[in-house]
Amino acid sequence: MTTKPLFLHERLLAYGWARKFYQTAKIIRDQLPRGLGEVNDQLKRASSSLSLALAEGANARAPRIKSMHFERGLASAGECAGALDQIEDEGAAPVQLLSRARHELKMSAVLTLGLVK
Repeated sequence: MTTKPLFLHERLLAYGWARKFYQTAKIIRDQLPRGLGEVNDQLKRASSSLSLALAEGANARAPRIKSMHFERGLASAGECAGALDQIEDEGAAPVQLLSRARHELKMSAVLTLGLVK
């Protein structure tokens, strides 16, 4: 027996990609050396903010509120991209893992752009 998702965000492809990105970002964060604690923290907060903003926006009723949360999600995606760049510049994560993270982040951001009105 299959049940319909209870919350609207569970239907969003953008949210699904954001969750995948959060999981990949966690793998990256777990591999970072202690000296990169600041970028680790930024990536943790921004990747969390991305998926949480999408969930909140999807479940809001007022169009203005929805758009505000989706915009916040896009801003967090940009912060995540910057954090991945710094991690790459430091040579602190495998290129293949960073590439996967960037793909997931890009998919979430592109799909989120379609939600902003």
